[in-house]
Amino acid sequence: MSHLPIGSDHRAWLHTLVLSALLLSLVTAACAPTPTPEPTQPKPKTLTLLLPVDWRPVVDWIAPQWKEETGIDLEIISLAYDEVHDKIVSSARGGADVDIVYVDTIWPAEFAKAGFLIPVDKYVTEEMRKGIAKPLFDQLVWDGKLWAFPFNNQSKWLFYNKEILEKAGYDHPPRTWEEIEEMSRTMMEKGLVKYGTAWGWAQAEGLICDVTLFLYGFGGRWRDEKGNWVFNDEAGQKMLQWMVNSIGPDGWADPASTSLNDRTVLNPFLVGDTAFVLNWAFAWGLIQDPKESKVVDKVGIALIPASEESGLVSSSVTGGGGWGILTNSDTPELAAKLLQRFMSREVQVQALDLQQNMPVWTEMYSDPEILKAYPHFKAMGPQFQYAHFRPVLPWYSEWSLQAQVEIQAALTGAKTPQQALDDLAEWSTQKSKEYGY
Repeated sequence: MSHLPIGSDHRAWLHTLVLSALLLSLVTAACAPTPTPEPTQPKPKTLTLLLPVDWRPVVDWIAPQWKEETGIDLEIISLAYDEVHDKIVSSARGGADVDIVYVDTIWPAEFAKAGFLIPVDKYVTEEMRKGIAKPLFDQLVWDGKLWAFPFNNQSKWLFYNKEILEKAGYDHPPRTWEEIEEMSRTMMEKGLVKYGTAWGWAQAEGLICDVTLFLYGFGGRWRDEKGNWVFNDEAGQKMLQWMVNSIGPDGWADPASTSLNDRTVLNPFLVGDTAFVLNWAFAWGLIQDPKESKVVDKVGIALIPASEESGLVSSSVTGGGGWGILTNSDTPELAAKLLQRFMSREVQVQALDLQQNMPVWTEMYSDPEILKAYPHFKAMGPQFQYAHFRPVLPWYSEWSLQAQVEIQAALTGAKTPQQALDDLAEWSTQKSKEYGY
């Protein structure tokens, strides 16, 4: 018969037993499978958008829906258009927490080459490719890649006062620049208008838009197939001389045009002091607003003329832009999801209603319900096929500023049209050699 230890030996034996049991339990626990922890829900992320104030209404409209569907807030930074470009540049270079930016049609090359944007080709659906006209994508392409979703289909149109034309004895809008001059002089002689038109030719981007449509409308172009600058040829010189003459001492357009921009050029037209005005789609909303306009329901929309000598039907300029995703964004997939939502027909209709954005979907221009709500679409749709791009350059902003200076020098008489164009062509050629584009 065995006996248990007694005294201190007994306590030592118990201590050893307890430690052995504890060690065994720890080893067993270590060998057991580790339970998977319950996933924690990430906090909703805020997507930040940087855009012109004119584009804000539709984003404000979609923000609460997006929040309800995804739990994600949209932070909106809206600025005057003239401030947006530099803000995007500083945000991209400074690593600011900005996900989505407005991309004007003249910025893709610059932003892409600088590494500010990510390509969005893989986010564009086959439905978008088939339903949206190719030029709307082309104007946002650089180096074979798409850098923004086309969102705003823009061009310029000729708006004309039907009542004034009828009083002057005309039953149709002008079809050539020569005809618009003849009509303007007639209406001025009859005391129906102060001037036939006013132009938005202040030293700003709007001036280059007008020069583009005039240049092509006189049979010219900015560059040839080899990339040579050729706008100072005979067609270009005739174009700029015609512009200068229109506001000269014997002109028929408002001589104050060199101080007017896209918005202020509408002022004389809205009160009936001019019979014609070139402008973007937003002008229609102001024209039809009784608080802003004295010509409500008196205005027609026509193709912008071309010169008689060119033999062309019309010439305009592309505008608008799209949405791009900054390389700063740490959630590009999420940003792309939002932009795909922006491309929906529902949002396109809201953009049209809220901010006069022309839709990008081709079918919407023949949709009976949309035409019933927006009957002016019938007159506006055909202009897009005659619209031309401004020069596609990574250094476009620098080029445009120089072009504005030279064109204004001709318009104000500081240089002859030929000298201004030759100087700009020489400068452009040198810069192309320097930059390689």
